Amino acid sequence: MSEQEWDYGEWAEDPDYGAIDSGSAGDIDEADALGSNNGRHDTNIQELLIELERDELTAELLCKRFGHAYPGIDVTFDSLLWPNEGKSAKFTRRPSDKKLRYVDDGLDEPMILVRLYSAMLTEDTSRLGRHEQLPWSVRMFVDIKHPRFPSLLRKNLPVSPPGCPDDVDRETLMRQLEGIDILEACRDIYSPLEGYPWGSRFGARWTGDKAPVVLECKRWFLVNHVLKVVDKYQYMDLYRLNR
Repeated sequence: MSEQEWDYGEWAEDPDYGAIDSGSAGDIDEADALGSNNGRHDTNIQELLIELERDELTAELLCKRFGHAYPGIDVTFDSLLWPNEGKSAKFTRRPSDKKLRYVDDGLDEPMILVRLYSAMLTEDTSRLGRHEQLPWSVRMFVDIKHPRFPSLLRKNLPVSPPGCPDDVDRETLMRQLEGIDILEACRDIYSPLEGYPWGSRFGARWTGDKAPVVLECKRWFLVNHVLKVVDKYQYMDLYRLNR
C-alpha cells in the first residue's frame, strides 16, 4: 500500500478549530483528515476548547506540566522554549477574542497555547494546520489535567506479533503504536468510533519519530493486522486499531 500524504490546507491558527466552510480542496482534505463525518465534529467539545483557551488556568497548568511557575498575564519571564539563552517571553490575550497567546523573543509571531504545548513536546515551533489543532488541543487539555476537560478512555493495545520492520527497533515500533492509540483516544472525545488518517507528516510530529519511520511502522501494522482500514474518503484511507 503506497503512502499518499494529504494536504492539511492553510497553515493558519484558526480561532474556531477549522469549522468547515466552502474552502479549497486543501481545506476539505484537512477537515476530513482530523475531523469526522466529512469534517463535522462534536460542537460541545469544540465550544469547550474555545472557552478553555480563554481560561488563565490553562496557561498555569501548561507551565506546571513542564516544570515552570506560572508568571501571570503580561508579565515578562524567561523563554519556555529557549531557557538560559537570554530570551524573554510573556503570556498575553488577543484583543479580538481574549484567547491566551504566548509571545517569545525567539519567535516572529505569537503562539496559541496548543502550539506552545506541541513545541514543548517536539521542539517543532512551526504552525499547526487548522485541523491539526483539534487532536493536539484534546491531547494538551488531557495531559495538563484541566479539571473541566474529560479524561481519555484508553483501551488495551491490540496484540502486536513479534518482530519489527527493517531498520526499526521494537521500542520504536511500540512507541508508534502508543502514538496511534493516543490519537484514537483523543479523537474519540469528539468523534467516537470514527476512522482517521495516519500520515507520515502528522505522525512524525505527533510521536517525535522521523516521517519514514512512521510510514514503515504503519505498513507493518497494516500487514500484521494491528491497524485496519475502516473507511475511505476520496484518496484517503481511514484507520482504527484492530482491538
